[in-house]
Amino acid sequence: MASLEPLKLSVAVIPGEDRPGSVAVRVTLENVSTQKVRLLDAFEPDTLPVFFRVHLQREDGSPVLEVRGGGKADPLHSNIKYIDLAPGQTFSLTLNLADFLTDPDAMKPGRYQLTVTYFNQYGENCFHGRVTSAPLEFVIPQ
Repeated sequence: MASLEPLKLSVAVIPGEDRPGSVAVRVTLENVSTQKVRLLDAFEPDTLPVFFRVHLQREDGSPVLEVRGGGKADPLHSNIKYIDLAPGQTFSLTLNLADFLTDPDAMKPGRYQLTVTYFNQYGENCFHGRVTSAPLEFVIPQ
């Protein structure tokens, strides 16, 4: 069954972008509708953007990382900027999961599962709602 959401969110490990104990991932929002989709431009480099939730767990289901962006914006802020995605167009950002860990040794060799959710309720004529990636399974080698 096809999704009725105008956005698709996907996540992928970026090969060669990792350092010991970390994993870099690319988070991509794709306009899968036939009309323009507008996003609130609240994506800060090197920080978890406010409208994302990141959930990382080990193969056995034990949580490693649960980070929620603030999900709040000042609707009266005069410098609000937008990203307009034409049909089929994408917007991507890179996150290094290690940047959000409180325990730098939390990511040990093994199998992991990552899901990312984008959610927003702000902005003029913007996408309002939530969309979650399919679970991404990956391995941190020995």
